[in-house]
Amino acid sequence: MLEAVSFGGLILIIISIMFVGMAKAGIAGAGTLTIPIVAAVLGGKASVGFLLPILLLSDIVAVVYYRKTVKWDVLLSILPWGFVGIGIGTVVGKLLNDVQFNVALATVILIGAGIMVWRDYISKSSQIPTSKLFAVFMGLFAGFTSMLGNASGPVIAIFLLSLHIPKQEFAGTRAWYFFIMNAVKFPLYVFVWKTISLTSLRDGALLIPALIVGMLIGFKLVKVIPEKLFRIIILVLIVVSAMGLLFK
Repeated sequence: MLEAVSFGGLILIIISIMFVGMAKAGIAGAGTLTIPIVAAVLGGKASVGFLLPILLLSDIVAVVYYRKTVKWDVLLSILPWGFVGIGIGTVVGKLLNDVQFNVALATVILIGAGIMVWRDYISKSSQIPTSKLFAVFMGLFAGFTSMLGNASGPVIAIFLLSLHIPKQEFAGTRAWYFFIMNAVKFPLYVFVWKTISLTSLRDGALLIPALIVGMLIGFKLVKVIPEKLFRIIILVLIVVSAMGLLFK
């Protein structure tokens, strides 16, 4: 897979994997930028399969760290709807060709960016819904966006914020949600979409050092760069990258 990528494309992929590590280190929103970058280099459907094992590996680290702070009642309330969303996303993704998948992926990314903006600048002055119907919708949408583009982070953040749970339990529940959902998606990517292969697993393993370096950089940046400024930069790059997918 990576042997067919240009040198410039390989550099972009390495940087994008570093963004995953930075996100796990606490740089909110950084991981979302990975999706359009890798999709621009490898193609939409191939990129989500390539990224999933790397994300799953980082999820394992996160759930080990947060193993004692998960809110199981909250997690179990949204997981079933997330599974349904994954099912819908599996069918939709299977029906789309590469061009259509790029458009769908870019749309999901832009919606996610919009949710990030709403969360950062609007939700503080408005009431987040807490009804059962809201939980069902967020669960379905999170599962769908997770299957289609590994892009459910902003959706889950909004759902958990609506419950006003403590910071540690927020992080733990979020980590376990992603681990379980990504584990469920793995066989679907292998056997239904056929976007994970021994080659993609091998190439992904070669990028683990970039993931670790990204985490180390993230720990440093958290202390140095104001998060608000960094998130603005990330959002701009996400939008630009997603627009590139639309017109690829």
